[in-house]
Amino acid sequence: MAHSHLCFWKCWRFLWDQYCHSLMWRWRNETLSANFHYPFRLSQNPLVLSNTTICNHSVPVTYLVGDSASASEFFVGTGVVCFLYSMAALLVYLGYMHVYKDSDFGPIFDFLLTTIVVFLWLVCSSAWAKGLQNVKDATDSNGINNTLALCKGNNVTCSVTDLPISEV
Repeated sequence: MAHSHLCFWKCWRFLWDQYCHSLMWRWRNETLSANFHYPFRLSQNPLVLSNTTICNHSVPVTYLVGDSASASEFFVGTGVVCFLYSMAALLVYLGYMHVYKDSDFGPIFDFLLTTIVVFLWLVCSSAWAKGLQNVKDATDSNGINNTLALCKGNNVTCSVTDLPISEV
């Protein structure tokens, strides 16, 4: 469980290679890269930084589309709560087991709190799965083609040749 949360605290960097093909020129490789990281606010990360010439076309400032910050932050927050709860439960089980066994309140409270944590984990995992799918959709070939006006032209083909891979 701890490893799944630590991966979000690292800064991830994703790269794509965009290849453009112009009918007037030979195959020409033009590479665009966009850096984005936790909490995955893609709409704040530019794909094209300024008016740039790519494949002999002027491209205005273009930003990625999407925001998965709430899903990723909810996932990490729930993971931190689960970790803290497991440490507190371990402290109670090891240090105060005699009080825990003598009381009817302790096991019932423990069961209810565990049920709430399990429900939160299920919800946050579903939210993060949807958030991750949104990141994948925004950064695959179709997402880039819909975002970048250059890719909508008749004589230019853009494609993501490598799926986003993290550099850890």
